[in-house]
Amino acid sequence: MPLRTLKPHRVLLDKTDKAHAILSKTCAETISLAERRILILTNGKRSLKDLVDTLGEAIMPSVHHLVEQGYLVARPRDKAIDRFVLAPADRIGGLLRGR
Repeated sequence: MPLRTLKPHRVLLDKTDKAHAILSKTCAETISLAERRILILTNGKRSLKDLVDTLGEAIMPSVHHLVEQGYLVARPRDKAIDRFVLAPADRIGGLLRGR
């Protein structure tokens, strides 16, 4: 999924098998230290915005490169999860009961 088509808070990033393989090596000759940091912090639960907030705007070219090279996959955040996570505390019980 192209990153440019989604808002950063709506994009979840996850590692691929290729990323897990490169991180398990003691030396990461094919990726930069900045890209390695991005892969380490990416867990499928953090949004692109979370990563940018943590590492800064300068990571965007590296994120795009990692997606293009098959180290990361980008997917839209589930709206049902957003409803639960972003709901006021008094509404969470109703959401759990399907209201």
